Amino acid sequence: MSPQLRSSRVVAVALTSLLALGVAACGSSSSSGTSKGGVTTLTWWDYFGYSPQADGAVKGLISKYEAGHANVKIQRTTIGFADFHTKLVQAASTGHFPDIAAIDNADVPVFASQGALADMSKYFEAWPQKDQYLPAVLQSTKYDGKDYGIPFRSNTTALWYKQDAFAEGGITALRTTWDELRDDAEKMTTRKDAGICFSSAATDEGTFTLLPMPLQVGGEVK
Repeated sequence: MSPQLRSSRVVAVALTSLLALGVAACGSSSSSGTSKGGVTTLTWWDYFGYSPQADGAVKGLISKYEAGHANVKIQRTTIGFADFHTKLVQAASTGHFPDIAAIDNADVPVFASQGALADMSKYFEAWPQKDQYLPAVLQSTKYDGKDYGIPFRSNTTALWYKQDAFAEGGITALRTTWDELRDDAEKMTTRKDAGICFSSAATDEGTFTLLPMPLQVGGEVK
């Protein structure tokens, strides 16, 4: 691959914080990957080696693609999650990109604005299966109106509650409005228990858990 930043651009297999399966081919101003003996080798980076299940799912996906494309070989590299973002930043600064990379949806505008990601809009628009994604998931891989990746998987959040605590507090129905949630949380807050709790970890997980709450009621992040 060319070491020039603008002539070789990685394709993002974006991990939305909403997260479904897909993969994209690489784009560049010249060619993708390296070719030898009629076989094109594409490099792939991800951080899914953290569990046998996740690792096996990616291996199965790659094997299925290779089985249907005898002229393509995918060379996969797994990197620990804690180091993954740093490795991508280093790759963006030097131009030595993988052809395909799994990145978080929050990184799509960061790398796209640097010219590190390939514009996949014309391929994505022609792909009939895109309609199977929820609109918010599709939006997660866009930047400045263009598609820079394909949603790879989706996460969802849920509010858990203790039935016993609800019964003790005289709450007989599930909450359907923010006012009801706030009022019941206040009722259930004691010296021993908090009426409602959120993850406050200073990590992506903490941000992902908390931000949807203010955003869905019209809040802004500045």
